[in-house]
Amino acid sequence: MTKIRPDFAGTVFLNGKPYAAGDKVPDGVHVGAHLTADGKEYGAPAATPITTGDGTATPPTPDPLTPEETEQAQGIGLPFEDLDPTFVRGALAGHAQGREDGVSETLTHAAAGTKLDLTANVPDVLAHIEAHPDETAAVLALEAAGEARAGILKKYLG
Repeated sequence: MTKIRPDFAGTVFLNGKPYAAGDKVPDGVHVGAHLTADGKEYGAPAATPITTGDGTATPPTPDPLTPEETEQAQGIGLPFEDLDPTFVRGALAGHAQGREDGVSETLTHAAAGTKLDLTANVPDVLAHIEAHPDETAAVLALEAAGEARAGILKKYLG
């Protein structure tokens, strides 16, 4: 029995029905390795063997992670050893998209209020937060996504 991975945030629609973390994947449905608890593709058509020059057939295998992919996985705390590289790549892509969406939403929110020069020095950014306390979360998110200066983040995030 294959299930949607337990750390999956949100909903995936399979054959028009919603599924969330921990839900059993129905038979006959194709689900990528990035969504399954065991990190393996489920319900996929059988892989077409690749015939080598000597006539033997071998199933296709995913390329191993590149050093850059391994470094990215380590950087976000994603376990990658003993996992299908396809699963890890899917998780990295999902993380990147989520980060991009979050920064975009924060920039949109910040743009609706007083504009902040992200290249400003720490005292100016702190003064901006003091003058506009309703923008604190947006400013901290922008700071974390950009400069990530300890003098700003430490004061508000501890």
